[in-house]
Amino acid sequence: MSEQLLSRLKILDLSRYLPGPLATLMLADLGAEVLKVEDPRGGDPLRLIPPFIDGISQVFWLLNRNKRSLALNIKSDAGRRAISKLAECCDVLVEGFRPGVMERLGLGWEELRARNPALIYCSMSGYGRNGPDSGRPGHDINFCARGGVLALTGNRGGPPLTLGIQIADICGAWQALAGILGALYQRQHTGRGQHLDISLTDGVLPLLIMPFQEVLAGQQGWKRGAAPLDGGGLPGYGVFQTSDGRYLAVAALEPQFFQNLCRVLGLEELSEKFAVLGAEADKVREKLAAAFRTRTQQDWLELFSKVEACVEPVWEGDQVMHDPQLKARAMFPRLELKGASVQLMDTPLRLEGGHVPLAPAPLLGQHTRQALLTAGFSEEEIEELVRSGQAEQAAGD
Repeated sequence: MSEQLLSRLKILDLSRYLPGPLATLMLADLGAEVLKVEDPRGGDPLRLIPPFIDGISQVFWLLNRNKRSLALNIKSDAGRRAISKLAECCDVLVEGFRPGVMERLGLGWEELRARNPALIYCSMSGYGRNGPDSGRPGHDINFCARGGVLALTGNRGGPPLTLGIQIADICGAWQALAGILGALYQRQHTGRGQHLDISLTDGVLPLLIMPFQEVLAGQQGWKRGAAPLDGGGLPGYGVFQTSDGRYLAVAALEPQFFQNLCRVLGLEELSEKFAVLGAEADKVREKLAAAFRTRTQQDWLELFSKVEACVEPVWEGDQVMHDPQLKARAMFPRLELKGASVQLMDTPLRLEGGHVPLAPAPLLGQHTRQALLTAGFSEEEIEELVRSGQAEQAAGD
């Protein structure tokens, strides 16, 4: 097998939950060696979330396969010394603490840069490292609310809807990945690392590029449920229910697609109404909705399979895994182990020579001894750290 794209890259990952681990998972899938640093008293909290496969949380499997685990109390003197030493020989450090925490531990950017000028230090936080709310706690829905995304969810006249997905966390992961790869490219030319300041709230703002353009131009922004592309604007863009209680997603924006849509629905008289808004769009949408309710989802899929109208099924649950396009793209690989078979979700990076073979998520502390030896600890020192509870060493490490 040819060398992977990032096979010589060493990542020290101090992050937990979703944003940081997703960013480092994508780096691991491209061949980087990721050492995940976990608290010896239970590890990453994601380890505790059911369901469990072979004794490991399914979501932990998803985010931490292809990684190694160092279970170490980084608040202890020995823990801080180990992280400092490991940072000297790694390329990237990723952390997701509130601003100021790493500095108080003596592991901030300035301290570690002095030891390794080429280090790329990626800090991920809810609101970024400066500003009046930089130290404020929060979670995904808070960041989407502050970034203006939450206000655009829901129907006209109704309240914002609680999002069922972690938009800010996932946007933050892609933001971190792009920043890290950009910093690595710059380092090739300068030899210097840099400090990346990743704000999850900042990261949701690009989602507003289309609905926020009027506000940026000094005009009144679209109200919830009334923007052209939010299901309450253009009549040919939205979700429609079928006779069996299922749904179809329709995006017939261009004239030819809308004309095809109306022809299949038996509503040719509406063919020129693709760009109407307001009350007129509401009337067109009601007629479209009434037509969709006359057949099942499968009936409509068969009819639209022969016509280009941008109509697709709204899959739910395991239907997504059986989508023929996603199956062809191998987006849901299965990892076969001696004691279990684990269903995974792949990262969407498709680069030649980029993807490493799947490997199991690590046991807590599975690579503690090896990592501490690399950091210069003796066997006796490692044994003492384990005995004192400052480190955890999995069986077989």
